[in-house]
Amino acid sequence: MIKKPTPAPKPLLDVPKLLSNAVSSIQLGVEDFQNSLGLTGNPLRALSAARNLYAGALLLFKYRIASFAKNSEQAAELIFETKTTLPKLNDKNEIHWQPNKPNPNKTIDVNTIKDRFESLQISTNWKSIDTLKRCRNALEHLHPEHSTGEITNFLANLFPLLQDFIRNELNEKPLDLLGEAWEVMLKYHEFHASNITESRNKWLKAGFPETALELLGTAQCECCGSLLLEPHEEDIERALPIGTTEFRYSCIACHYDSSITELIESEFSLANNYSFNYTDGSYCTADSECGSCAFHLFSRDEGFCIWCGHTETIPVCSECNTTLRDYEAEHGRLCDRCQQDMDHYEEYEASIR
Repeated sequence: MIKKPTPAPKPLLDVPKLLSNAVSSIQLGVEDFQNSLGLTGNPLRALSAARNLYAGALLLFKYRIASFAKNSEQAAELIFETKTTLPKLNDKNEIHWQPNKPNPNKTIDVNTIKDRFESLQISTNWKSIDTLKRCRNALEHLHPEHSTGEITNFLANLFPLLQDFIRNELNEKPLDLLGEAWEVMLKYHEFHASNITESRNKWLKAGFPETALELLGTAQCECCGSLLLEPHEEDIERALPIGTTEFRYSCIACHYDSSITELIESEFSLANNYSFNYTDGSYCTADSECGSCAFHLFSRDEGFCIWCGHTETIPVCSECNTTLRDYEAEHGRLCDRCQQDMDHYEEYEASIR
């Protein structure tokens, strides 16, 4: 008698272990962060901190998803990936769709976690997660000695996300769950938040335009990537006007200093998809030099300079209403694309006469 093959056991998932791994990963990340700071710190630990903290956050998300399961087998189906859904024949020779068994060697990725959250009505701040991912990627590419600012930014974004998720979704107290690691995160979050507020007030007192504050809020130190930038004390003491390229910012994290207006111009070019070349002072895709203050902070789409407030009426294409570049406006009221369409139409009309 031929014995039927014994079916392979279904993958199981230890849900409490998933939470334990998440907590351990976050605690290790905080420990790595502390060991990366100061003159005696190892900058290489900053990258390890970002990896562990990001992984820990995702493990918490997976734990929340798995917490809906009634048993270890169902938890595995929620957390482990399956290759695809395949058609099967039932006893009546009818087709029905059946997913592959979960792969115990690979868990769901961020996109699948998002889908699970939506279907299970789990809430978190995905914008912050995307920011954390960018911070982690930035640390992957930075030189080790230039990582302190980025990892501080990372913690500043992670803290409110974990606080809300642990309280609202896990019904736990962050301090009870993460212990000493949470106290460290709280300390640096408060440090970061208070310095951001204090620096903003210092910039306003120094004469920084309120219309450019949004760009200042995203501008990062060119050396370490920190958001903690304040007016340079020497430039304030000698009453240097802030509307000059010589006025410097000073990074609280690494003490690097450089021109604040050049940094803001660079941030403006990134925000508006301009490509600014500091070698010859030109933009590759658009000219945003202000006719009043000469800074490259003039928004052609909105018709005003975010630095000095100078306004101009910007010519637009008479056909598609897009903003005309300077050379386009000099030759008429059409953008290049509409002008080409017009030329082709006129050529066609001439060919059929």
